[in-house]
Amino acid sequence: MSLVYGIYRNSILNSSSFFHVVDGLAPDIMHDVLEGSLQYEVKELLKYVIYEKKWMTLAMVNEKIDRFPYMQSDKANKPAIISDATLKSNTHGLKQKGSNNTCVIMCIFLCVILIVHKLV
Repeated sequence: MSLVYGIYRNSILNSSSFFHVVDGLAPDIMHDVLEGSLQYEVKELLKYVIYEKKWMTLAMVNEKIDRFPYMQSDKANKPAIISDATLKSNTHGLKQKGSNNTCVIMCIFLCVILIVHKLV
């Protein structure tokens, strides 16, 4: 086990009745949300509005991502264009880095809100 996981002995923290090293760690928003569940939710939302409802096209989404007025601090984290293959893949992500995901989420939700608002 030590060769595979780097664990050589039981942690003294595990002797506490209120903490265990496996269960007691704080959630990590970057990995748990931005690179995890939020990418999945946004991907499913995009598939729904593009392929099922046909409220927009992937080209429209990518144009919004490309032309979005990013603030100076966000320009370094500008998201990559989303390919049709990525959106249709069986993976749960959009192939974006965690730092890009905040921009992707902001841009895509604004894009969806604007288009849906025009339909109502």
